[in-house]
Amino acid sequence: MLTPLDQAHDLSGRQVYLATTAYNAPDYVKQASAADLYGSGELDTAAYADPGRRLFPHHTPAATWMSSAYLETFRQEHPADSGIQMIGARLSKAAEAHGIAEDVGQLREKVAAAHADPLSLLSDRDFAFVAEVEGRRERRLPLRNALEVKAASEWFSRHRGTFPWDLRQDMARRILEKQAATGAAVGGEQREILERTAGFGMCSKAAAVQAITRRVPHISDRETAAEFTKLAELVSTRRIEQTVGNAEFREKLAATLDKLDRTYGLATRYGEDLTMPEDTLCSLTEKAASAVLQQQVATTTGAVFDLEKLAGLPLATIRDYLGDDLANAITEDGLFISCEKAAEVLPTLPRPDAELLEQLAAEAGIKPHMKVAAANQGFTRQELLQLAARAAG
Repeated sequence: MLTPLDQAHDLSGRQVYLATTAYNAPDYVKQASAADLYGSGELDTAAYADPGRRLFPHHTPAATWMSSAYLETFRQEHPADSGIQMIGARLSKAAEAHGIAEDVGQLREKVAAAHADPLSLLSDRDFAFVAEVEGRRERRLPLRNALEVKAASEWFSRHRGTFPWDLRQDMARRILEKQAATGAAVGGEQREILERTAGFGMCSKAAAVQAITRRVPHISDRETAAEFTKLAELVSTRRIEQTVGNAEFREKLAATLDKLDRTYGLATRYGEDLTMPEDTLCSLTEKAASAVLQQQVATTTGAVFDLEKLAGLPLATIRDYLGDDLANAITEDGLFISCEKAAEVLPTLPRPDAELLEQLAAEAGIKPHMKVAAANQGFTRQELLQLAARAAG
């Protein structure tokens, strides 16, 4: 007989929480003390439905209900277990003695309904993990109901780092899809982890550059280190909607950094000076990301300005020092600099003009909030894809 798990031996307390919420535990369970719910070493063996192993206490109504929740879950997972029937019978007798037979009967119906679909009949969409493992297709973490979605969310938040980026992104999206369908109560940090890993977010260019440059010193291969340095320069000097503001670019960058971390063992530094790629690249909500798209502009000198501050330069000054063509290209009304037009034009300025613009900004008290080494031409999209392919090796 397999050794089942009861509430007193579930050190994580996960199943207690799930049973209390998903199976709508009665008030006498929710309000029970630890002693009433779990028992103690002082209990007589007769207070257990499995006395030989001191499992499934039934000394109180709360303990009996919770023991039944654990036993029924185990019953569904191991239906052929010969010892279950006897343990279940003892719990039924205890439920009658405590006057909660109807509650336990309803509980058993809920557990059975939650596990009604044979796994073999489910589609891939009903699992969080679907992948080839050692040449065999495996499906894990079923998502048939709110209880299983919550369990998968909790498990994923603890173990996502064991999976490569593309697989954990797929898992996060599957869980979120089922969360929406089942109405499972997944919130707080678990929800944020799922959304970041699913790719539902963005970051500033400065944050992305920092995520790359902090990894460079740990890359032993000099050629690879140089390529990542160029990648950081590319991100810093291109318009944000061409880099981390673009979902395709951001996901390729996350995959590349994840592969880099695995290759060089950098995951051991998470929590120090590094974070998981998605925890940086998708750290901003969609609302915050929309604002970021409009707030930064980089020039070919490597200077990164707050766009609204730079747009505060007098248009007449731009016209006097940099010419009518540029002044006309960055205004809509002929009086003020347009943030939208400036974001399109200023990153394309030749380096001498960009240097003069930086000087004019400095004289007006406008300083770049970041300065990085300028990338001459930067990577083309094809070069970036080649880099990602190389890192994915």
